[in-house]
Amino acid sequence: MVVTKSAIVLATLAIASYVNAEGFSASTTVGFGNSPYKEMESDNQVIPLVQYDSDTVYFRGANLGVHIVNTRQQKFNVFVGYSPMSFNASHSSDPAIRQLDDRYSSAVVGTEYSHLSRKGIVSIKLTHDILSVYGGPSADASYGLMIPLKSVRILPKIGLRWHSSDFNDYYFGVSAKESNRSGLNTYQADSSLTPYISATAIININDHFNVITNVGMEWLPAEVTDSPMVDKDTTYGARFSLAYSF
Repeated sequence: MVVTKSAIVLATLAIASYVNAEGFSASTTVGFGNSPYKEMESDNQVIPLVQYDSDTVYFRGANLGVHIVNTRQQKFNVFVGYSPMSFNASHSSDPAIRQLDDRYSSAVVGTEYSHLSRKGIVSIKLTHDILSVYGGPSADASYGLMIPLKSVRILPKIGLRWHSSDFNDYYFGVSAKESNRSGLNTYQADSSLTPYISATAIININDHFNVITNVGMEWLPAEVTDSPMVDKDTTYGARFSLAYSF
């Protein structure tokens, strides 16, 4: 359940991991999509990204990590990074929504594990807010299948994302003070599970350039859609990246 900016940033970081195994690379991503928030304007983004990956450490934009295990079949990382979810009340055209408090991005510490086999790629990621913005944990589990087609690789993926009640209540709850100010009902959100799908195509232009496209959709759970801040059942996004490997 991420607004457009969050979806684009997270997808950009995920796409970056497919560009090259080691060394430096740079990319620019253009993305667009919809927001779950009521009467919220679309947030089109252009995101430049520099990444570096070695046998032991990596950085991807604002994410810095250490490879505890780094083999062709298995990877286990510990990292600190940016959690891009946010809400800016002034970007909504709904008068009541504009009376709510803004919700801010944060930083997280986390671990991620992935296993590659002929049957596909299984990934699990756990994170926790370290700036006490929302104060809770999140988790993500996914399964993908890399399909090579000459100079093109296609990665369809399905996943399930869990957010704690702390996360959901911060980004989708309405306090009594906000209710009095806006006229919206108070709302306290519980933890939730969000299913999603995506598809990524990586086109190898030459030894240095790759063109990457990604589309995705997620189905918002009742814990989110019951919020008076939300007027969508699904969110979607599309991204286009040009990447250069040094």
